[in-house]
Amino acid sequence: MRLPLRRIPAGAFLLLSLVSGVARGFEEPAAPAPGPNERLAEIRRLLREEGSASARAAALVPPLAEASDLWAIRLRTARAVLALAKSPETTIGAPEALETARLGIPGLGSWVALMGSRPSVGTLLAFAAAEPLEPLARDAATFAARMARTPAERSAVRAALVTWERHGPRGPRAAIDLALARARVSATGGEALRLRFALAAEWPDAPERAADLFDATDLAEFDRAVRRAPEEIRAARGLALAPRTPKEAASILPRSPVSAAARLDAAEARLITGDTAETLRLLRTAPPLPDGPAALRARSLVLDAEMRALLRSEGAPAPARRAGRRRARLAATPPAPPRPLGEAARQRADSLLTRADELLGAPLSDADRRRLLVDASRLSLRAGSAADARLRIARLVLFEPGSRALSEDLFREAFDAWRAGRFAEAAEAFEEQRALFRDITLRRRATYWAGRCREKAGQTDAARLLYASLVAGTSPDLYAVWAAAAIGVPLTAGPSPMPPADDLAALDGVSPAAPSRELLACGLPDLAEDAAEAEGSADPLFLATAASERGDHRRTASLLKQRWPELGSPEEGGVPLPVRRLYYPHDHAALLVEAAFGASVPSALVFGLVRQESVFTTDIRSRAGAVGLMQVMPATGRQLHRREGRGARPDLKNPAVNVHLGVAYLRHLLDQFGGDPVLALAAYNAGPARARRWRADLGSLPADEFVESIPVAESRHYIKRVLFFEGAYAALYGLPASPPVSLKGRAAAAP
Repeated sequence: MRLPLRRIPAGAFLLLSLVSGVARGFEEPAAPAPGPNERLAEIRRLLREEGSASARAAALVPPLAEASDLWAIRLRTARAVLALAKSPETTIGAPEALETARLGIPGLGSWVALMGSRPSVGTLLAFAAAEPLEPLARDAATFAARMARTPAERSAVRAALVTWERHGPRGPRAAIDLALARARVSATGGEALRLRFALAAEWPDAPERAADLFDATDLAEFDRAVRRAPEEIRAARGLALAPRTPKEAASILPRSPVSAAARLDAAEARLITGDTAETLRLLRTAPPLPDGPAALRARSLVLDAEMRALLRSEGAPAPARRAGRRRARLAATPPAPPRPLGEAARQRADSLLTRADELLGAPLSDADRRRLLVDASRLSLRAGSAADARLRIARLVLFEPGSRALSEDLFREAFDAWRAGRFAEAAEAFEEQRALFRDITLRRRATYWAGRCREKAGQTDAARLLYASLVAGTSPDLYAVWAAAAIGVPLTAGPSPMPPADDLAALDGVSPAAPSRELLACGLPDLAEDAAEAEGSADPLFLATAASERGDHRRTASLLKQRWPELGSPEEGGVPLPVRRLYYPHDHAALLVEAAFGASVPSALVFGLVRQESVFTTDIRSRAGAVGLMQVMPATGRQLHRREGRGARPDLKNPAVNVHLGVAYLRHLLDQFGGDPVLALAAYNAGPARARRWRADLGSLPADEFVESIPVAESRHYIKRVLFFEGAYAALYGLPASPPVSLKGRAAAAP
């Protein structure tokens, strides 16, 4: 059956009436219709994607316009702002026509009209001097800095900025914004360089912290300045970049820094990128540091590097940076557990672990403590001290509840016991993991496999209790599907959706909200963040909503997950419904539904795949070169393009092109693997050759064993996430989805 269309934001999925219903065997309680705030956000999204003539947006307007005068004003202002964003040459009418004074922001109408009037530097500075609301005034002043060309204009902007900084706010965004503006209009190149040095020294992560404040020129100049900066600044910037772009970080780091601060930052950055030898060189070839926090940090870094070096020398890969869509070697079964440490290595490990326990008693920083616990746990597990490893992991989980450290190592150990038929031993190991970790997905995996072990050991009642604990939930994961099949019960819905989150419900039709919230409702997320910083009201939910408005759904998901760890799991039913809709964006919805319908692919599966691949980011490019919403590889895109008789190279950054080719490729893989979504997704992630090999070697296994036996951890995780996201989109938006993955027979197991 298809879930009621009234549960979908009106007009968002016009093509759903053309497609078949949901086939999940699972039904969620009817969710309330979107409120005015969500409706307004949907109108803004559709206007951004489809332009002012969007029929879908027009269908949402009447109820909103009738809700109250305030909602009508917000809608008119948002339309004017979006028209201006589409074309800076747009001319906006008289400011009083927008009536923004009713929103508690009298100057907003004048600001919109000003930005649509081809303003001069002088006009912008005059507005900045007279406007009382800081974000609007600062935006005009910093825009004047971008426009200033003549010496007189640049001098006028400099004078205005000096006056401004005497009484302006000192939050991170304000500081970064004003520093960039001052550098743009500096009198000399040397002064601009010094200003960028100062910015990088105070905020090494400025381009990532406030990406919306940097244009392409700002980014290029900031990067050039950092590369010419003193060693402390280069080391700090390299440390900020190391988790995201290790190669760029390595190109910035000083080779042999003299100062203690630069040496420590450079050493930590090298450790993050996996270069343990360089970490040890930096810290061992310089004079020791005097006692204090710096000395503790150095000792921690040295010890971490020594533990990782020992593991690597004994054949176990030390932890390093995430490798994105790195292609794993072709393998048929999970890798064998690493061999035990030799006697000399074991003695060395014991010495290192003794030092680690001593150092963990010192007042380390959070980052040093977290890293030391992870590395000590890994080394003790490899040294044969599994009990000690679990104790250290337990300490880590108390310190960082969401930690997944060593979860794969422990799972593989227990799963190997299951495969060998040692069911009682495996059950105890899985139940220990269930108690050890707090991450919901890890606990559910351990619960399911503990149930399988108890079932195999003939402990039917214990198995049924474990299975039953997995069945209820807002949308099922694979473990819920398999557990329900194992005990022969239907999947049941979890808690009814809660009322909207307070912050998302802050707007009403009676009185204006805080300026930050009104600016966001009008489609101005950057100014809204500035206002929230000035107000001191920049809570995670608000920041996540602003990021979503900008299309930065990755940041949105990260912020929401920190606040609601149950998101992305069957336990997310207690999360406010508007928050769940933020976590599962539906940008380009009509495009995805149309492509899915045309290729006879369940549209919820396409949404789930896009959520996993790109989090709906159109211009993203992976390290392997995959591009766009569906992360299509250029070679694959060209091949599919030629197959359709089109000669030119496809523009994979164009959402319409990317989605068309991505869905066509998914359809091809489903056909190739007999309609089995598990193998089709494995092929989408790891390549068809690997999927065919896994089918040949593992295809006779039941679905649960097959998925867990896939030798590439990234692919195992990918399959589970996409299929869960498929169910979440089906439940939230009433989208057609695939049938549940059967526990027993699998069509794709045949050659």
